[in-house]
Amino acid sequence: MSVPSKLKSCMRRSLHHKNIMEEAVNLQSIEAFLSNFEGGDVHLSTDYWDEGIAMLCLNYPEKRNAMSGKMMVDLGKCVSKLEKWETGKAVIILGAGENFCSGGDLDFAKATGTAKEGFYMSYYMQDTLKRFRKLPMVSVSLVHGPAVGGGSELAVFADYILVTDNAKLGFVHGKMGIITAWGGGTSDQQYGFRNGRSPTSAALSVKEKIVDGLEQGYHMGITLCDLSKVFDCVSHEILLEKLNYYVVRGVTLSLIESYLSDRFRTVYYNDELSDFKGVRFGVPQGSVLGPLLLVQILGERKATEMLLSSKMYNAQECLEIGIAYKILSTANRIQEALNFVRKLTVSHSSIVRSFKKVLDVATKEDFETSLSFECEEFSPKWGSDLNKDALQRKIHHVKEEKS
Repeated sequence: MSVPSKLKSCMRRSLHHKNIMEEAVNLQSIEAFLSNFEGGDVHLSTDYWDEGIAMLCLNYPEKRNAMSGKMMVDLGKCVSKLEKWETGKAVIILGAGENFCSGGDLDFAKATGTAKEGFYMSYYMQDTLKRFRKLPMVSVSLVHGPAVGGGSELAVFADYILVTDNAKLGFVHGKMGIITAWGGGTSDQQYGFRNGRSPTSAALSVKEKIVDGLEQGYHMGITLCDLSKVFDCVSHEILLEKLNYYVVRGVTLSLIESYLSDRFRTVYYNDELSDFKGVRFGVPQGSVLGPLLLVQILGERKATEMLLSSKMYNAQECLEIGIAYKILSTANRIQEALNFVRKLTVSHSSIVRSFKKVLDVATKEDFETSLSFECEEFSPKWGSDLNKDALQRKIHHVKEEKS
């Protein structure tokens, strides 16, 4: 059944013009558009290519490595080259000069101030960074100096964020009257109504976090609530009061309240569209506020605070909240980052890349699919030349201690 134009218009408004002008997205056209805004470059260094390590450098130091349109296109092309590099083990993304990246170039922002142009930039960068994250190699963001706005978004797409002792990282988008655009506000840890992110996956993830915390010597606790019917039968007012009672407060509660407010619903039936009525009960299915809302919010509270406060976090704070993996010295950052990567890439490139693929599938698909994929990756390696050579060398994994 075809949907009338009136309903299409309502749907477009409710999606906040996500489908800009209903145009088909053409990445080549977007590249041509972005390339008009020059300044700086992004390039791959092959200095450590023989080790299977690529250096991806943001190079616009006179603007603190702010991303121009041309640099966005450069980044996309560099990711394409990395996708074709069959022996690559790792990639380190870093900035030239005094800092990592100060987000989008303000001159570019001023020159492209329409929703359509904003959509083009957001779509292109999300596509590029999704491809970057899917690379079958270890990825590291080496953050020195300030990483602001989009610079912080760039950083979080790597497997590891290594910060220097002079680093500062902040999602300051709110102060600029915008939100994250390149994917930094979207977590692949959201569960419910997503392929491969079932309630079972959520339970396993919570279990892993508890075990990890116990192993690190923390006191761990968990609150479990049965919310199977709450979103269908409890009013938003009561729901907010309940969340406040369970100590979901401050910016987190404000975010939920904002999400629930000013929502309207209409019904299309028998070629007629009803009037819009305010929604006081229920939550749109598929959102982060699905049946696992409370577990998800408790797991995302730090991220929520980081996004909504626009606070700049220093290196130690980044380490404490878990966004950074390790603190390096500013002066020796490149060598220390290389040493860190080398410890993770001691195996043959085919092994590193297969492990990365297996881990990527495990985080996105269900348990059975993950097991099947692991089996497919493992089978050709059993009895391979690499495997036979290792067996011949009779490698001792545990060194015997002399008495």
